[in-house]
Amino acid sequence: RIDLHADIKKVKCIADTGYATRRGDESNIDIITLDTVKKVKRFVDWVLTEDFDPNEFVAFDFETANLLLNKDHNRILNVGFSFRNAEDTAYVIPYQHPETPFSVEELAEVRSHLKRLFQSVGAKFYGWLAHHAQFETQMIRLFFGIWLGEKGDKPVLDTETFAYLLDEDRKEFLKNQGPYKLENLASEFLGFHWYADTKMKQRRTKLDEERIEIVNLYVGYDAAVTARLFNTLLFKAKREGSLD
Repeated sequence: RIDLHADIKKVKCIADTGYATRRGDESNIDIITLDTVKKVKRFVDWVLTEDFDPNEFVAFDFETANLLLNKDHNRILNVGFSFRNAEDTAYVIPYQHPETPFSVEELAEVRSHLKRLFQSVGAKFYGWLAHHAQFETQMIRLFFGIWLGEKGDKPVLDTETFAYLLDEDRKEFLKNQGPYKLENLASEFLGFHWYADTKMKQRRTKLDEERIEIVNLYVGYDAAVTARLFNTLLFKAKREGSLD
């Protein structure tokens, strides 16, 4: 359901011609936590009605209890969103983390708002961004019953696949280091070293044991870094003529 070759060509016309890589650590990313139903609804309503620029993409990320593609044996802990044209801000929803601020009844409301967002009926942003989109979109299918991008009006671009298409040789030279993992691409292209400094990726399968504040940062950084990485890769592709 994700045809990156076709979708990247669609966005050739919106590639920045002078994008400068934003370098720096997590202090450059503002994390906004949506910890009430009212805040979640306001955010979703805004995304669905805002008159975005035609080249806007919404980056998203899930932190889950484990990596199983099984609704009965996994759960979404936190959800993060950022935007291609506002990559210094991330919006985080503390969803089913053990320390979630939502009651069972409130979680049902939050789920309904997230489902509206992923359905994106009438939304004016161009498409979605995710790193390792196959997993992220499967989470949406499992927990919200939606195939993201199914109707074709909102393409889903995978920054992991994008990085591979721009440099397939990384797979051979760095095959033992996860050459297309978000933390490695972020470190190399963005100068963002928080993942390495905190070793959060090594604790990926035990996030439900981490304090909710830490997981909020993690998912927020993932979303914002995905947006930043897309901007950097798109500029690189344009500069190298890879979109011709």
